[in-house]
Amino acid sequence: DCGFLYLNPRLDQKSLDNFYEARHYEEIFTPKIIHYRNKWERSLYFKRKKFNNKIEYDPFDFINFIEDTGIKYNSVFEIGSAGGANLRIFKSLKKKVAGCEPNKNLRRFANSKKINVKPANSRNILPNYDLYILQHVFEHLYDPINLLKLLKKKKAKYLYIGVPGIINQLPSIQIAHNFYFSKKTLTKICLDAGFKLVDINSYKRNDYIVAIFENKKCSEFNYDRSEEFKNSMKIINRYKVVSTVHNCLEFIKKVRT
Repeated sequence: DCGFLYLNPRLDQKSLDNFYEARHYEEIFTPKIIHYRNKWERSLYFKRKKFNNKIEYDPFDFINFIEDTGIKYNSVFEIGSAGGANLRIFKSLKKKVAGCEPNKNLRRFANSKKINVKPANSRNILPNYDLYILQHVFEHLYDPINLLKLLKKKKAKYLYIGVPGIINQLPSIQIAHNFYFSKKTLTKICLDAGFKLVDINSYKRNDYIVAIFENKKCSEFNYDRSEEFKNSMKIINRYKVVSTVHNCLEFIKKVRT
């Protein structure tokens, strides 16, 4: 009854590792390398502008959000860096970059573009980077708190997290997403691990959350468990109604044909 939503049952850590390393995730959800090249090409045309959460979602716009916070950073490490398109932009902004990624084809692609990307494991998460990035990765983890504690040990100065949010709608429910965050539950889990909120926002069109945290303890945060639970249930019930209506309409279409 705390308002924090998660997938149950879900894959254990060993199964998750196999899911990504054996390319099952790539086969189901991720575009082939030939399509990732398109994303890389799009990154070449990135232009710095003011972050605007009302515009159509842009996969590179989170970089504008980070820049707008005014944090001072010279190095970026991305966890789940795919083929390195995000890191390419940071590199163009004169930042030192590196990353880790479970998919060997995407790692090979990134390194062919001179972006240093290693296999995804705790040893390869390099220490002492100013900014660590998890762009649509945090919701995939089996134990997100464990990773946050590891980043504390790695002396992360700042942490950026982008996730599908639960604000006005329920995000995509899928086997790859273990956790579903609101702004408050995301802030609470990071605060409990010793990261203080710097800034948080969300896109109006799809509820995607973008947030920056600083490696600094903060004891003041108003988290009302019962209120968060009510808000979550309101969105879930709305989803049930929409889903029921959709199924009915699909049934009617089939009957008519």
